Amino acid sequence: MVRRDQVVIGAGGQFPKNQRFIFGQRLADRALNILEALVEATYSARKADLLAGVNRDIEVMRWLIRMATDRKVLTPRQYEHCCMSLNECGRMVGGRGSLPRQRSCQGPSAR
Repeated sequence: MVRRDQVVIGAGGQFPKNQRFIFGQRLADRALNILEALVEATYSARKADLLAGVNRDIEVMRWLIRMATDRKVLTPRQYEHCCMSLNECGRMVGGRGSLPRQRSCQGPSAR
């Protein structure tokens, strides 16, 4: 999961300057929030609440990535890679607790 976060954080610096805060910084912040919550969940008795928060952050990241693709900040190939990574992270988080089924990303043309 940490490697996936590093990919998102590193990619944020490649966004155009006018989109860097809108998408890059927010994606990086979400990735770090997820990492912090997972570490906290490891040592906490309230794992279900923390993992539910992680799922919400993953869902927000899906929407941010979809919006970045719609604005041509990400290529369709980058979008696909991000979605596959987020889906994998969602499956890993869902496997750590009894949480509802994860949603998957749909391509921009599938909407």
